Parts: sequence; C-alpha cells; structure tokens
Amino acid sequence: MAPATAWTPDAVRLPRLLRTTPFRLTLLFLALFAASAGAFLGYIYVVTAGEATRRTDREIAEETRALSAVYRSAGRGGLVRELAAREPAIVRSSTC
Repeated sequence: MAPATAWTPDAVRLPRLLRTTPFRLTLLFLALFAASAGAFLGYIYVVTAGEATRRTDREIAEETRALSAVYRSAGRGGLVRELAAREPAIVRSSTC
C-alpha cells in the first residue's frame, strides 16, 4: 500500500483560466444577463396571463348578463331557445 500524501492547496487549485479576472467578469455578466432575462420573461408571462384572465372574466360576465336578461324576459323556455340558437350541438348532446 502506498503511503498517504498530505493534502496541499496546490493539489486542488482551479485551472489558470478559471482564476483570471476576465473569466470571472464574464461569469458575472452571464449571471446578470440570465437573471434579467428571466425577470423580463416572468414579467411578460404575468402580464399576459393577467390580461387573458381579465378578458375571459369580462366575457363570462357579459354572457351571464345577457342570458339572465333572456331568462327574466322569456323564462326557462326562452333561455333554452336562446342557448339552442347559440350552439345547437350543446342542446343535442345534453338531451341524448
């Protein structure tokens, strides 16, 4: 068995390139770019998702108001006719 060697800092030193200031600055700027790009894309996602949610909520509220008005004025039969006129496939599939 070979004798154990003492640990020295030189045994685990980084390659010379990794210790240079330009390389470290490159890594720093790479990290800053990645963080800013991630923040920007996150912002775009949040804004887009929020707009889609608001638009969907607005359309649902408008449909609800319109169908409620039909129900109040024509009752259940009028509401069924209105829904059938909007989408015949829904009425056919629900009665089968």
